[in-house]
Amino acid sequence: MKKSSLLKKVIIISTLAIFSISFNADIQKSMAQDLTPVSYRQQNLASINGKIDTYTSLLSQNSADQNSRNSLAVAYIDRGNYYFDNAISLANAANDYRKAIYYLKYDEITSPQSILNENINIAKDNLRKVFLQQKVSLDPKSRLKIAKSLRGQGSFKEAIVEFNEALANVSQKLESYESLGDIMRVLQKDNIAIEYYTNALSIDPQNALLHLKLARALNKTENFDSAIKEYNLALESGENNAEIISALENIWTAKIVENPQDAVAHMNLGVILQKKKDFNGALSQYKASELIDPASVNLRLNIGTLFQAKGNLDMAIKAYDSILQLYPTHTLTHYYRGTALRQLGNNKGAVDEFLIVLKIDPNYTAARKAVFDTAKNSPNADERLAILSDFAKLNPTDALAQYNMAYELHSIKKIDEALSYYQKAVSVDPKLIDAYLNIASIYRGKSQYSEAEATLQNSLTINPDNQKIKKMLADVNEDSMMSIYQQAIDKYNKQDYKGAIEDYQKIISTQKPNADVYLNLGSAYQADNNYEEAIDSYKKALAMDNNNSDALYYLGSAYYTNKSYAKALEYYQKALIISPDDKNIITSINDTKSAIAESKLEKGLNEFNSKKYLLALQTFTDAIKINPNNGYAYYYRALVYDALKNYKMAINNYKVSIEKSQDINAAYYSLGIDYDILKNRIEAKKAYEKFIDNSKDNNDEYVKYAKQRVKNL
Repeated sequence: MKKSSLLKKVIIISTLAIFSISFNADIQKSMAQDLTPVSYRQQNLASINGKIDTYTSLLSQNSADQNSRNSLAVAYIDRGNYYFDNAISLANAANDYRKAIYYLKYDEITSPQSILNENINIAKDNLRKVFLQQKVSLDPKSRLKIAKSLRGQGSFKEAIVEFNEALANVSQKLESYESLGDIMRVLQKDNIAIEYYTNALSIDPQNALLHLKLARALNKTENFDSAIKEYNLALESGENNAEIISALENIWTAKIVENPQDAVAHMNLGVILQKKKDFNGALSQYKASELIDPASVNLRLNIGTLFQAKGNLDMAIKAYDSILQLYPTHTLTHYYRGTALRQLGNNKGAVDEFLIVLKIDPNYTAARKAVFDTAKNSPNADERLAILSDFAKLNPTDALAQYNMAYELHSIKKIDEALSYYQKAVSVDPKLIDAYLNIASIYRGKSQYSEAEATLQNSLTINPDNQKIKKMLADVNEDSMMSIYQQAIDKYNKQDYKGAIEDYQKIISTQKPNADVYLNLGSAYQADNNYEEAIDSYKKALAMDNNNSDALYYLGSAYYTNKSYAKALEYYQKALIISPDDKNIITSINDTKSAIAESKLEKGLNEFNSKKYLLALQTFTDAIKINPNNGYAYYYRALVYDALKNYKMAINNYKVSIEKSQDINAAYYSLGIDYDILKNRIEAKKAYEKFIDNSKDNNDEYVKYAKQRVKNL
């Protein structure tokens, strides 16, 4: 099946009679032919391009020519079908369908004829089929990406279609509306741009740049009053640039030219000139406005701000006073009078003015901020404290008033008083996060970790996603653990092992412990002679850090103290692999080997005394394997050989025992006996003499016997 069969054909408009537009004979004839229901397969590309050129030209001559607009859209659908059917270019087909949708739906406000809606649906359906061929997603996020790409390529009409599709995603509406407004301005369709910018501002009303863009479009359509409003909103939102100032200056100047007696225009032009710091020009316009409307409060207020801007604060205050004589509750005047007094260094007078404003209008945010700023900027600490204290007392339900008082007290180290005011602040506004953080900080500084933790946990129930609170809570928990940890170490050093054990167990039960906590707990248990618990603690440390040589070493030492020498040796050797240069581990390994050998010797002697000579022989041999340098192991094995009457092996072992341990003098005596038995008189005599020389007690019966044998040999 050919692709063309997948595409919907265009509904041709045949109601020319409803349009009262004159065409020359050739064009009328051409259009009559165009409106005959003919399949797009029978049309060639040149013919379709000719129609597009013709209707584009007609529409440029008369933008209200709905018939030409509809026919142009039909031609674009035809060409899109041609590109798609002949597999020439899917991208070109998509753009032609987009242009058809643009002219039928977005170019101007079109009449809601069903035939037009059907052609829109045809273009949309065919565009979807192209997307399927291109394997492009119809998701609004994908449409936004396509729209941006088309805009970057300068395909503005096509981009408008895609940005409108992207509006289906709520999170993309602001960007899409703003982009649509920008493109419509490029296409010189400012009336439509105004609608898009207005929609964008409904989403982000504080966006200074959007206010400026809307003001430009309004200005272009000569909707000056609305433009002025938007320019001023842009200024208030922070977009204070030369373009706005210049535009407003031009608008107000034009209004004055149109009506020289427009007092408001003179005054507003003065405001603009004042922003340009053209103070003389501003004053001239204010005077012109005053001649026309001498009773204008706004004019007097502006004159006051002009003098204030010039630094003539006395004249500014006089201007403000002239208003307050007539309107004693005029909040804006009191506010500016307060700012002028603050510039003069009269902080108390300034605060009094701001308090008057707040008494008239408790929601006047700028005045409240001005009180705090005045206090903060005062170089006198007592004055700062007095201002904030008075304001906090006058406004017990103002959380920020309580907080700022607390912060000032906190900064001058009046901790307990600060804590009281912070607590007042959070009782008024439970979502005042900084107050919770500072309360916790105070408790933390006092090492009152449980109170700090409780404060932060309470805050988390109200502000569950706040990362600052979570971070400080983690820090407090760590500090708390370290405090108990240090306390446990101190108790251990003072030999209060049970107290240290309790503290370590508290850390384990309340915090996530690390290997060091279990290591120190094990040390405390071991010092308290509780070896089983010590071993269990060391093993828990190893479970958390299996390469911890200290844990391995201490586990070995616990087994050693508990006389489980084989286990001790196992863990010492593991520790040595991790820390091969640790002399303590090396020494412990040697001591353990000696201890194991000694236990073997004791076992072997018991077997020897029980005349279990073969068992004793094996036991002494095992002891030698464990510690080849233990002379007594050789000596005892020699005794076994003697008992077995294997005198040659006995002699060999006695000799090794003498080499390994110089203090085994009895080995010489035994050598003498064995050589005697083997009739080796020379070696027997040498051995007896060595025994005699090394003996300290000449009255010993063995010494006496040796001497007798030396005489006889």
